[in-house]
Amino acid sequence: MRPGNREPYKDDSIKVPKWLFLVLIFVFFANIMSLLVLNQEAIMDIYDTSSTHVGSMMNQASNQEPEEIDFESLKMEITNNKPTFNNWKVSKEYNEHVAKLVPIPKLIHFTFPSKEVANSKNEMILNGLQNLVDLNPGWELKVWEDKEVEEFLVEKLPADEWERLKDRHIVEKSDVFRLLLMYYVGGFYQDIDRVANIPFDKLFTKDTKVMLATHYDVNFAQDIMCSSPGNHVFWYAYELNAKRRKQGHKGVIFLGPNTYFDAATKVIFGRQGSGTPEIMNKIRESLTENPYTLTHREVWSTDTMVFTFGDVDEKDYKWRGKRPDGGSKDKVYREFGIRHWTKDVQQ
Repeated sequence: MRPGNREPYKDDSIKVPKWLFLVLIFVFFANIMSLLVLNQEAIMDIYDTSSTHVGSMMNQASNQEPEEIDFESLKMEITNNKPTFNNWKVSKEYNEHVAKLVPIPKLIHFTFPSKEVANSKNEMILNGLQNLVDLNPGWELKVWEDKEVEEFLVEKLPADEWERLKDRHIVEKSDVFRLLLMYYVGGFYQDIDRVANIPFDKLFTKDTKVMLATHYDVNFAQDIMCSSPGNHVFWYAYELNAKRRKQGHKGVIFLGPNTYFDAATKVIFGRQGSGTPEIMNKIRESLTENPYTLTHREVWSTDTMVFTFGDVDEKDYKWRGKRPDGGSKDKVYREFGIRHWTKDVQQ
């Protein structure tokens, strides 16, 4: 058929009553609104899930009770990686484990026989404990006295393990205490004889879950720790300490920093490490690439995780006293009538 010669148009469509058309439009828009509400609820569910950790941290900061942590669910299976020289990568299992941890609680822990040490005018305290508090507003200080350390251990340890530990020197108890403290409570811990001039907000990111400083190229420093609660590194370090203590080991160096290093490398890398410069460099390189971990090669006592002679903003820090290494801790011991532990403990 040529154009211009078409057949006349016939309207064969079904006529819809106007009232039915209006009903259909109403039903259509009602369904659209219902879907929008459901999607909004789904979005809020996702938001609530992703912000659980942040909410927990805000509760702690406002002195409210944090959410209950299921520690058993956080324990992980330790992998066994092939012990080749170059195989120092953070295991997938540990990476997934540490990613699930809540943020580091804003708690600064010290152990000392008297809480009054926080008010000491000793240079080491002024530039250590007191500087940490001044540089980190919003963080709560907790000085654990010897009795409190023992009470915590009695609460957390099985009876037979406390029986083996109860008559040991407080330094040996403190080595076990700090592992369980990091696991069950979390926060930042350091020995009383350390100084500080670097604020935490210059170290931590929103993803930081653990700090693993190394003592030169020997092992992980055991006198400075920081972690979210539930980190399996500290649980396994406690278990390995208890196992070795049960076997009869008593040396404070072997049961303390050596056991901590053995446990940490086993959990993180699937194998125990050995302290050589080459291996420690590989360990630090791998940890530096991990978004959840802070590490640093410490040089006692001039270049540590929280202290440096390098560039520090004057507004953040002023040295209080004569010696930038904090002076002698023996002066602190004498101030509080304490005998140095090295005279009483098998090393």
